Amino acid sequence: MIQAEKDAMKLFDNIGKSYGTDSLTSNIISIIYLEPEAVSLDEIAKRTGYSLASISNKIKQIELFAPIRRVKKPGSKKTYLFMEKGMFKVFKTQMKKHREIKVVPLKKHLPQIIKDYKKQAKTEKDKKKTKILEQYYKDVEKFDKIMSKMLKRLEGTEWK
Repeated sequence: MIQAEKDAMKLFDNIGKSYGTDSLTSNIISIIYLEPEAVSLDEIAKRTGYSLASISNKIKQIELFAPIRRVKKPGSKKTYLFMEKGMFKVFKTQMKKHREIKVVPLKKHLPQIIKDYKKQAKTEKDKKKTKILEQYYKDVEKFDKIMSKMLKRLEGTEWK
């Protein structure tokens, strides 16, 4: 590995730490992102110094938030991973995933919870909690509108 790659990985690690990400997670993402082609789990384990089992478990966590794809290569039983290289594509994918995992379930389930809270709230404290949830739901709706508009504007847009 050349020094510039080490420097890039260190930079990604520092950025990841600002989001509360551990170094192994940042290193795995860096390796997958910087490789022009899909990279095997074996190669990631070798480059990080961690066991294949540790890498496999960490990948399962990373897949929840990062746009990583599992790829099969003809004639190989190994698992390979690939990540889009365009920051724009990565951003769009993450926004869609965030909306699907967090925003959509909140919009679906929170209204009934608020309704139940209103029926069950007896104390002043419970009524204040209801107001907090109502405001949270309004914020979720506003955020979803903004995200939806952004995603529409981003469709078909690429940096040239």
